[in-house]
Amino acid sequence: VLFEEKIGLISKYTEIHGWEKFREEEFKLLERVLVKKEFSNDNEKLIISCGGGIVETKEAVVLLKDSRSKYNFPVVWIEKPIHKIVEVLLEKEQKNDIISPNRRKRPKLDLGPEDVYKRREGIYQDCSDFQFKVDWRRSKINNKFENNNIAATTTSPQQQHRRNNTDFTYC
Repeated sequence: VLFEEKIGLISKYTEIHGWEKFREEEFKLLERVLVKKEFSNDNEKLIISCGGGIVETKEAVVLLKDSRSKYNFPVVWIEKPIHKIVEVLLEKEQKNDIISPNRRKRPKLDLGPEDVYKRREGIYQDCSDFQFKVDWRRSKINNKFENNNIAATTTSPQQQHRRNNTDFTYC
């Protein structure tokens, strides 16, 4: 969401500039939010919800690994089984094609979701301070954590969420 607010649609951006340039810009935004605190004031607590691809950039991995010790900002990995992720992606794709064929689409990855996940899984583990294993959809995740007074969100590109007295980075 933040990327799209500040730079533009991810699908259009990757189509024009490619994935490498997108990942550079994605990292710069994470750095601006986490290190420079450009989009919040000192009294405001943030939850930064990164897209799963944030770990494709070495600098972002270093920043995420250091975020707890340097910035008091723990990283939480919301782990959903890959078959559920694929199920949701296919469902969204079919729904968008039927409802609105011209609607923005997810940018294409270099590999299928299962292979991308395999490549990233170890990096997610290395970067995260906490891990939540989930097996349900976003609304149920948010409701479950909200009801238990735990701040959480699923992975989505660069969303900022505010929750009293909590700083987290979710990947």
